[in-house]
Amino acid sequence: MNNAKPVTVPFATHFKLSADMSPKTDEEMEHMSSVSYSIATGSIMYAMICNQFDISHLVSIVSRYMACPGKEHWQAVKWILRYLKGTINVGLTFHRAKMSDLVVGYVDSNFARDLDKRRSLTGYLFTLSGTAISWKATLQATITLSTIKAEYMALVEAVKEANSNLEVEMGSEEYLGLVDCYRID
Repeated sequence: MNNAKPVTVPFATHFKLSADMSPKTDEEMEHMSSVSYSIATGSIMYAMICNQFDISHLVSIVSRYMACPGKEHWQAVKWILRYLKGTINVGLTFHRAKMSDLVVGYVDSNFARDLDKRRSLTGYLFTLSGTAISWKATLQATITLSTIKAEYMALVEAVKEANSNLEVEMGSEEYLGLVDCYRID
């Protein structure tokens, strides 16, 4: 990966990963046994936790296939590593927050995009003074039957985060602003 060309997009649109891409032949299984998929995924997860919140959804996707990764899964992990290589000098910058600053929240979901279980994805991000302070991207626990129900479930998760964790950390519920719901599809 030292000579790999950096990319500017965290995940290309041509990656549509599913469990069907896992190795099926002995030759494919032997090849993938020599690949350090779990180590690379763990390294990406460490980068996500420390300062690369923009890859949290990607870590969620590639970590689903750690038990039996295929060549396409490995290509996706290598793509993420190339993205991290291009953003090595990028990180979170914290500025002194004023008491007048509000925590701003963004939340979204995508309806049934998980190819394996048809579950929707919930994602939210909270910022203070323009810097991310809390974020999450995860599959919803239940299967929804409509886009609006998936959006509602995502909003509920974000409001729970704002009301429980952020209120405790910030020390005041007046410090929390409204959660803005944006549709990004």
